[in-house]
Amino acid sequence: YPLPADQHVTLRMDRYGQIMSYEVYDAFGKLNMKDELVNPTHQTEIIVKDLSTGTYYVRITTDLGTRYKRIIIAR
Repeated sequence: YPLPADQHVTLRMDRYGQIMSYEVYDAFGKLNMKDELVNPTHQTEIIVKDLSTGTYYVRITTDLGTRYKRIIIAR
């Protein structure tokens, strides 16, 4: 959240384990950003101000597995 996003997106995975890393892909499957968290947590913020307007997919790796979320960037 928030969706649509402008400057940042907060990933929250309370029931799905602690976030270990994430990757952000555009609608064509191109990797736009990734990060591996030094201190895994249930919530993290992604700064998206440099991404173009559009739909993106986030691959989130937690200690319990992998989840996918869709985010929308609008300005």
